[in-house]
Formats: sequence, C-alpha cells, structure tokens
Amino acid sequence: MQQRNLLYSSATRWVLAGALVVATGWASLSHVYRRAHRKIDAVTIVLGEDPAILRTRLVDLNGGLAIRLDAAERARLYSRLTSKPLDGTAFALLALDATAKGDKVRAAKLVEHSLALEPRTRLAWLWRLDQQMRNGRTVEAANSAIRLLAVDPEQYQSYVPILAGLARDRRNIPQIATALQGNPGWREPFLSTLQSRGFDPGIRFAIMDTGKSNVSTIDRERAAFVADLIAKTDYERAYLAWISYLPESALASVDTPYDARFRGMPGPPPFNWQLTAADGDRAEANNGLDLSYSGRKPATLASQVVVLQPGDYRLRSVVANASSDGPSNSGASLTWRASCLPGNQPLGELALNTSATGKPQLSAPFRVPEATCPAVLLSLGGTASEFPVRLDARIASVQFEQVAADTGAPPSQAANPTSAIPSPKPSVLP
Repeated sequence: MQQRNLLYSSATRWVLAGALVVATGWASLSHVYRRAHRKIDAVTIVLGEDPAILRTRLVDLNGGLAIRLDAAERARLYSRLTSKPLDGTAFALLALDATAKGDKVRAAKLVEHSLALEPRTRLAWLWRLDQQMRNGRTVEAANSAIRLLAVDPEQYQSYVPILAGLARDRRNIPQIATALQGNPGWREPFLSTLQSRGFDPGIRFAIMDTGKSNVSTIDRERAAFVADLIAKTDYERAYLAWISYLPESALASVDTPYDARFRGMPGPPPFNWQLTAADGDRAEANNGLDLSYSGRKPATLASQVVVLQPGDYRLRSVVANASSDGPSNSGASLTWRASCLPGNQPLGELALNTSATGKPQLSAPFRVPEATCPAVLLSLGGTASEFPVRLDARIASVQFEQVAADTGAPPSQAANPTSAIPSPKPSVLP
C-alpha cells in the first residue's frame, strides 16, 4: 500500500520544484520513498494502488499543487465522505482537484476544512505550504513547514531544506530556533543544510544564538561554525563570532594577542592559545607561559590566530626567567614568529634572548599588508641544537605593538584587534 506514501513524497517534490524555485531559488530534492502504511484511506480508495500511475497524477498547475480527478474518482471520493465525513485527506484531495480546475478559493476553503477535521492531514499542510511560499508569505510558510515536520517526521530530510530556505527571512528565526530547540533531531541536519548550501553565515549564527541547547552541543556547534568560517578564510567574521561567545568578564581585558599575559583566559583556539604538551615539550599558561623545550627537534610550543588591521607592527615580549642544562651557546633557542594567513607568508620574528630576563625585547618593525593578510598566525617555536639541550623558560607576556609608519615610533597603546573590525556583537553578523 505505497500510494499514500508516494503521494506525500511526490507532493513534497512539487513543493520543492515549484514553490521553492519561486520563493527561495532552491533546486528540487530527490524523490523520497517512505515506508508503506497499512491503512486504507481516501487516497487508496480514489486513486487505486498502482504507484506508477500515482506518480503521474500530481501536477504543478494553475499556480499550485494539483491532481486531476475524473468523474468516477470524484464519485468514489464523495462516497467515501458519505461513510467517513471526517476524513481530512478526502477533503485535501478535493482541494487538489479544485486547484487543477483553477478554483483556488474553493481549494483554500477545502484545505481549511480538512485541517479543522484532521489537524495532522499532511496533504493539506503541503498544499498550504506550497501556496504560502508561492505568494511570499514566508512567516506563515515557516509555521507550516514546522507543522509538517511534526506530523510527518519521517520526511524531515525533505522538509528541513525548505525550512532552511525560509530562514532567509529573519522574522522566522525565533520560531525556527524554538522548533529546533524542542526537536534536537532536526537541529543538526538543519544547521548542516545551512552550512553545506552556502547560506549567509549570519543565519546560522542567529539560529544558534537564539535557540539554546545543552552546553556540549552549543560548544560543538560554535566550534564547527568558527572552523567553517576559517576554512573559507573569513577570519574577521570567525573572530567576531568567537569573541561574542566569550563571557562578559573576558571582554573587558581583550589584548593583542588574546590573553597576552597567559592567565588562562576562557575561549578555545584558534583565537586563544594552542599550547603544546607532547614529545618531551611542554607549554602551560599560569599567569605567564611556562615552557620546557627538549631541544631534540624543531617544535611549535604555542600559537594563536590574530586579526589585525593593516599597518606597521613589531613584537614585544618579556622573558621572566630561563635556564638550560647545556652551555649558553648550544644553539637551542625560542623565537616568536608572525606570518600571514592563509599561506603562512613570514612577516616578522623575535628571537628571544633568554639571558635578558625581566626586560622587554622588541622585534624589528614589520608590515601587515592590506589586501593579502586577513589574519596573522603568531607562534612560538623552538629551534633544536646539534646536541639536545633542554631549555626551560617563563615568558611573562607577548604583544603586537603598532608602529607609526612615518617615524618608527610606537604609539601609546598596544595594537587593538577590534580596531580593524566592528564591535563584537552578535548583530554584526548580518
């Protein structure tokens, strides 16, 4: 008894192929076959049980989802209503027949009556959704799509892309976010659809920000969102999203780089420190960066992505103390390096003098170019010696210091990453 399922699947196809092209520009999804229902209903009685015939009956006609019934089929339908006057699907079939005749006023009344009798009549909801999308009534359409997800959850793979398209209308975000919050099984495919189909990242951001889930889910979604933006080299938006997730207490002390004094500030990489603890090398933030470098092979001990406005900079760092189990001229060393992303083009570096403790050390000035450097990777690397020599050190701080281009003199304040971009509020992600 597949015809009922095929009807709803085919109806979904027409909604996607017709109304979605009009309302959202989406292409048709593949035809989805659903599990057969054993129930004998109006669809079976009126149209018969041959799925091949059924697939040819649904048409996009007179600006709506329609099906042409002949006189014998109408007679069977009215006979059905004589014995089952509360059959919502029967009235929905009459509505599709009225649409085929061009009488959408009557069709709308029949759909309304169908849903009054049986609020879970899927065919009626599909007709209503199709009409709402064709006529640009996107807020009503979002409500209908949510209702379809509720009454026909097995078809969520067809309805979720429709709902994602309707999220382009920002008025729909609160009701969509609420629906996703109450139905976690829809949330992941919905967000995946936004990501895979190239929607404006601001829509995904707003949905995640409005509809709260459990903490682990939120953290995972946020990390994936930032990672997707970085993969597209949209570092500015990635940084704005990342910083908007920080607690209010952290926003008052944003340095360049973030957590410049290694206090263990909240927030994950890449806009916070990625610290190494492997192969005999260790870096820990403890109101300063405690390092233990084995000197056996080159290693990156700490790194962070920073968004800087174009201009001239130099690195400033303070080594609080350092010690080594070998001679001072062994060759093992620590160096801060700044490079452009993407591509890792070198910008500048500061080789730390581990003997000059407690004093600021400055790199030579370097320039962040305007068009080719959307972000900077700051990393602390260890350079191996010919014979392994362990180097232990504590770095008190590191900062980007902006330099006046004409004189080479530093301004009064360190570089501010937010000076290049708008205030980090959720609303800046359009």
